[in-house]
Amino acid sequence: MNRIRSQSVLGVIFSLVVLASATFAFAQTNDLDPNIGAPSVSDVLLATPIVANAQRTPALPDIQNVVEPPFALPGDEVTFSIIIHNPNAFAVADLTAQNDVPPSLEILDASSDSGIVSVDGQIVSFAQDVMTPNESTTLTVQTRIRDSIAPPFILINQVCGQYANTSQTCAQASVLSVSALPNTGETPYWRTPLLLMLTTFAVVSLIASAFLLARHLRAFHL
Repeated sequence: MNRIRSQSVLGVIFSLVVLASATFAFAQTNDLDPNIGAPSVSDVLLATPIVANAQRTPALPDIQNVVEPPFALPGDEVTFSIIIHNPNAFAVADLTAQNDVPPSLEILDASSDSGIVSVDGQIVSFAQDVMTPNESTTLTVQTRIRDSIAPPFILINQVCGQYANTSQTCAQASVLSVSALPNTGETPYWRTPLLLMLTTFAVVSLIASAFLLARHLRAFHL
């Protein structure tokens, strides 16, 4: 019985020695860089926001399409300023936007504050890898109304944008022909002569009425 106990004790001691030797050898192997195989603190801090953002559903980009001037004639130049804004409190990836320019508008130039712009026929495409929180960028498309179109007309320019794996959001801007001038609040040139004519007519009528009344009274007294 004592022999069996001695063998068990020796087995346990042998196992501990082997485990200690393996631990010592592993520590010596990693003396040059004790953090090999484990992420650094900076790596963990950088990775944490990315994981958190990946679990969020970003709000769609805010898009505004502003045209200047909104009233024009064939041959006039018209500029569209497309403002794209990231309303999220975190960065979003893979922003894309596409502007389908009407055939009646000739594209003269397309540029942006950031990202990449390309033109293919009547389609202006925009792409940006990352948009920081609350970042805005402006896509400018310069066009000219083709001479082949005749007033009256309404030209509708639409642009749609989205982030990766999200639905699209769109914005429109319209250009109207100026066959009839818009109400600008200015006094028409013909208004003053018309008022003078009406005033003169009223004064003449009043004098004539007074003359007839006086004549009638005089005849009555006679």
